[in-house]
Amino acid sequence: MEKINLPENMLEREKYNMLSSQQKGEYITNLLKEILKLNPTGITVSNVKKNTYLSHSVVWHHLEILAARGECLRIERGDTDVYNHNNIINTLKELDFLDNAHNLQFQYNFDLIEKKAGAIPILRGRE
Repeated sequence: MEKINLPENMLEREKYNMLSSQQKGEYITNLLKEILKLNPTGITVSNVKKNTYLSHSVVWHHLEILAARGECLRIERGDTDVYNHNNIINTLKELDFLDNAHNLQFQYNFDLIEKKAGAIPILRGRE
């Protein structure tokens, strides 16, 4: 089992189990963001599962959401997905779109992120 760096302020399993479903979702998202920052070479779902009390499906689900939002980068290495932290250097442009027909608002950022190969632009959805 490959050891990964975990945040010092990670909740104990008993305290985690006492959270509501919504609180658990927010906690896991924030926890995974911290784990990504602490592990610059990347993490896998199996790494996180083996080093925490979180299930494979929960870890996978939340990492996929972070990747879809552009908050982390998913790289396929053979049959394994490695997730890496996106270090945002600069927000290049903020875009807001309004869909009046459906009363929806969409917000995006064009961000410049730092990677080993240099800085690259990405499109990221904002909340």
